[in-house]
This record gives sequence, structure tokens and C-alpha cells, in this order.
Amino acid sequence: MSRSDRPRMAGIRSTADPRWDTAAKNTQATSGVALPNNRRGYAGADHAWPSPECRGQAGWPAVQWGAGDSASRAAIRRRHPPARQAAVSHTSNCLSIGLVEFMAWYDLFSNFYDYTVELVYRRYRPGVVDALGLEAGQFVLDLACGTGPNQPHLVEAVQGCGHVFGVDFSDGMLKRARKNAEREGWSNVHLLQLDARDLTLANLEAACGEQVELSGVVVTLGLSVIPDWEAVFKTTFDLLAPGGRYVIFDVHAERWVPQTWLVEKVAQADPTRESFKALEQCCEDFSFAYLPGSPHVHGGRPFLASGCKPGGIEQ
Repeated sequence: MSRSDRPRMAGIRSTADPRWDTAAKNTQATSGVALPNNRRGYAGADHAWPSPECRGQAGWPAVQWGAGDSASRAAIRRRHPPARQAAVSHTSNCLSIGLVEFMAWYDLFSNFYDYTVELVYRRYRPGVVDALGLEAGQFVLDLACGTGPNQPHLVEAVQGCGHVFGVDFSDGMLKRARKNAEREGWSNVHLLQLDARDLTLANLEAACGEQVELSGVVVTLGLSVIPDWEAVFKTTFDLLAPGGRYVIFDVHAERWVPQTWLVEKVAQADPTRESFKALEQCCEDFSFAYLPGSPHVHGGRPFLASGCKPGGIEQ
């Protein structure tokens, strides 16, 4: 069967589609990276999801096959090298389409997040919050809070006299988080929509009307998604009070498996990032552990990393 005779799958464009050439030119113009001549998918397939420019619709996950990588995706899949090579174009691609456009996908994603991704990760959240070591009356930041699945556990930890701050840039995610908080009557949950690189203690104090000394920061499945994650990590770590604890729960892909591709495209995540190493370099009492969970389910290995900001009072 010739390529032209093959049936097209619904919602997928053939590389023979002339709109792909337009998309390639647009992508090259915005990112400065030329697409390879074959313009194929992971396995050298004859079909690939087009970028938002090709669709003509903002907010869909951007796919930039093989940009900046001399090896084709077909070769990557055959060799199964470290996953970093398989995801080489992801970060630059997210940055090139802009944070607003990137979050537009998460606004759409919010409609089914709780019924898909959260079903897989729900069981981890109590242990993640326990790692913060929170006490009643303390202040905690839930970075990239999404639809708010950490909120029940955080509210229980700080109780009614403490405060929980949820920060996300997706309006769709925050709408669901806000709806959940209102339904439960959590008046001490404060949700802020802003770029986390610009987050300050003044933002948190304005939200709760009190002076804030941040005892904990938790980020679950966030640093693998946020395009400028290193800047966000530095900003939020700096907000911690001395002795405050920073906890990261995420997925780390040491090798590429088929589920890694799904995580990259649906969650727009880069599971090859080693955010735990950034935490290790600037904290005390660092701990790291891989948690139970198959890469064939998560796209990588779930992990939990935590550490305290130096300068706290020794117990």
C-alpha cells in the first residue's frame, strides 16, 4: 500500500498535508530551530500531531518532532538511550509558544485531570504532605496546585489556624480548585493565579491579611511541567523561612518507555528533569527516594525529595 493510499486517523494530519510546511516555517520562525526533512513521529511514522500553528487553534500541546536532534525519533526508539535525548526539544518548544499559550492547554486539561491523571497519583498525596512535617498554625505553599488535590491533606495538617496558599497559572485548574475549597468551606485556603517566578511574600500576605512566615513548600508533578522550572524553584525556595521544608514529588525517566511519550504529550511534561538535584544543592537534611510505581504507568519512576532551608533552629 502506498503512503497516499493509507487511511488517515481522525484528528491526525499526514506529513503530506501542505499545512505541515506552513507549520514548519512558523515553528522555525518562532523557535529558530529547523524541523528535519522527514518530519516524522517517534517511530518514524507517517503521521504526527501538528503544532498549534498548523491546527490554527491556540492551546493545543505543541509537538516539535526531533528539533535540534541529529538522530531521528525512529533511531531513538530503537536504541532506547537515556530519556533526555528523547525529549530534547520539549523545553525549548514550550518556551517558544509562550507561557500563556502553554497554560491554555492546561485550562482544557483541567476538565478531565481529576478523572484521569489524579486517579493514578491520589494514593501518593498523603505521604507527600506528611513529608512537610507541618504543624497547626503554619503557612504552606502548594506550588502548581492544579485542581487542588493536595488541599484536603494540607488543611488537615495546618488546621483552621494555619493557611494554605495554592499558586497556579492555569485559570481552568484554579477554577476547579476554588470550587472544591468553597464546597468544603476552607476559608484558610487562598488561591492565586500568577507566574510563580514573580511570587513574593507580599502576594501571600495580601491574600490572607497576615504576616507570613512560610514553613513549607510542596510541588507535586509541577517542576517537570513548568517551562522555566529552575527560576521558579529558586524563587519559591527563597520564600521559605529558615528551617522551612521544601518537598518535591514528581516522576523521573531514566530511560524512555512508551508511557514517557504519553506523559510528554498529554501533560506537556519533561520527565527527564532532575529537580531533586537542584534541591539537594541548596538545602540541609536532604532526602530522596524512589516510590513504588512502574515507568510503564507513570512514564518514569515516581520520587519524593525533601530538604530544609539552612538557618533554622536546631532541635
